[in-house]
Amino acid sequence: MKKYSFVSSHLLLLCLWALSFLFTVPCAYARKVEKAEKPLSEIFKQLKRQKGAVVTPVNYTGTFGPNDAGVTGFTMQRRDGDGWTRGERVVIAHPQPSLVESVRREFEQLGQLNRDQCFLRIGSVGASAYFEKSRTFYCYEQAKDGTLYFLDVTTENEICVPVEWKTVDYYNQPAKNRSQASYFRRLPRSDQYVLALSRLWSGARRNFVFMNRVKLNWDSLYVAYLPLLKSAKSDDEATRLLQRMTATLRDGHTFVYSTSPTQKPVSAPLSTVLLEGKVYVDQVWNQDLLDRGVRRGMELVAIDGVDVMTWAAKHIMPNVSSSTPQWLNHCTFSSSELVKRPNGERVKLTLKDGQRNFTVKYRTNDKHNITRPQQPVMSYRQLSDGIGYLRINQFMDNQFNQRFDTIFAQLSNTKGLIIDVRNNPGGNSGYGDYIIKHITTDTLKDQSWSSPYYIPAYASWGIKMDDYKHRSGTIAPTTTVKPYSGRIAVLVNAGTFSSAEDFSSVLQGNRRAVLVGDPTGGSTGNGVRICLQEGVSWANICSKHDVSPDGFEFVGHGLQPDIPVSETYNSYFTEGADAALQAARQWLTTAGK
Repeated sequence: MKKYSFVSSHLLLLCLWALSFLFTVPCAYARKVEKAEKPLSEIFKQLKRQKGAVVTPVNYTGTFGPNDAGVTGFTMQRRDGDGWTRGERVVIAHPQPSLVESVRREFEQLGQLNRDQCFLRIGSVGASAYFEKSRTFYCYEQAKDGTLYFLDVTTENEICVPVEWKTVDYYNQPAKNRSQASYFRRLPRSDQYVLALSRLWSGARRNFVFMNRVKLNWDSLYVAYLPLLKSAKSDDEATRLLQRMTATLRDGHTFVYSTSPTQKPVSAPLSTVLLEGKVYVDQVWNQDLLDRGVRRGMELVAIDGVDVMTWAAKHIMPNVSSSTPQWLNHCTFSSSELVKRPNGERVKLTLKDGQRNFTVKYRTNDKHNITRPQQPVMSYRQLSDGIGYLRINQFMDNQFNQRFDTIFAQLSNTKGLIIDVRNNPGGNSGYGDYIIKHITTDTLKDQSWSSPYYIPAYASWGIKMDDYKHRSGTIAPTTTVKPYSGRIAVLVNAGTFSSAEDFSSVLQGNRRAVLVGDPTGGSTGNGVRICLQEGVSWANICSKHDVSPDGFEFVGHGLQPDIPVSETYNSYFTEGADAALQAARQWLTTAGK
């Protein structure tokens, strides 16, 4: 009896100790999270006290709305963004560098926290953190002109922060069918994934403008992916499967993207470029790799012991939505996709330095990445031979037209103009049209386009429905200033995409400019956005088939340069040896002589 009592008492003490451990550890961890969050709150208060700080209240709720709703996406959002997300934004026009560095340092120190407590993302010009317990979201970004933006908001239900939080103070677009969204959330995960697959299948069948080009059987593909989605173990895995299925449609504007805040943040320590059939290191953004001898221009031979081409064909290419081989290669090799991994993963790179191969092993981690130099939306300089050089990196800036206006006076009197839209991913075609109005003295033809046309009543009567066809419009020269009338060469490559192609096609199709370089990416068109899994994934389905003003079918082929020029290793990595630029200068100098 005494022996039994002795054992029982010890078991009781052991159980009590275990229970106390279970309760005290989470409590200690919660205190750790609160302690980590407090500095962000304090630094926000400090920013508000800075001289010249502008503080603005913000209120956000909802999901995607109509086209005029004012947002293109969300920096942070849960499902339908139900309930108000409220707080303040502070803007400081000329912050001290030490102040910006202290802000970034506070975010970097959160890297030790568990993702179940803090969703952290750190980029080259900003960072964000969402704390589950307090439902508080902190975000900062430093603009190209140096202005510092900092946001501190708290949600009463589901977090909702638009991408345009720097300029949008109020956003209210509640989900159209809250009961449907609520029903979706109550479904088992496997059923959610099957429903997401069904939404993708039906959305593409109804809206995809190039379905007549698809060689595979879209129905049989649905059947093939059905068991894969049913057995998916996570939202991330389901999203990757949907991305791979969508990539089979072979269209650069038809893709699946994640909106899940639980998706693991990825880190890319460097970028690569494809030249003459080989992959080379382009830019190195990680100080640890720089210290270990990784340099720009080295050949990337293998990843994790596998030949780089073989590795890319297995792990990257099947998930890339692409209309052309050149865009597929550009997205895979002339980017950071080869080395982009979730933080904490181990990677082994085999590099070639001259005749010597060496291996670098590292663990992905954003805190070792150095600040990447920001590219301006556009820049201008005059070359030594009097030719103007206008570089346009993107057509995605609310101040685009104003920025061009400040440059236009400088380029007006040059004897020739080079417009460089290489690696320009596109944006708003209206901005391209604005430039075109300033560089033509004649009225130019715009693109023609078509889109799927379906009237259920016509189908019931057996009436055949052709696509809706929109004839070419026109782009007239501006009347506010004297348009530029000199010769123009446009530099293009496989990274010239979307509205950058629209811009180039109008100039080439009207013979207003010659294209110099490599064939373009071969994809443009407006996308229909379809929610696949609430709060997790969306699809963008291309609904518009554009054709060049001269009738050339560039979608699926790419615009073909008038003067073909491909960069070599020497021309790409040797300063001042840009082959396409030199060819354009030669043409502008000798044309008409």
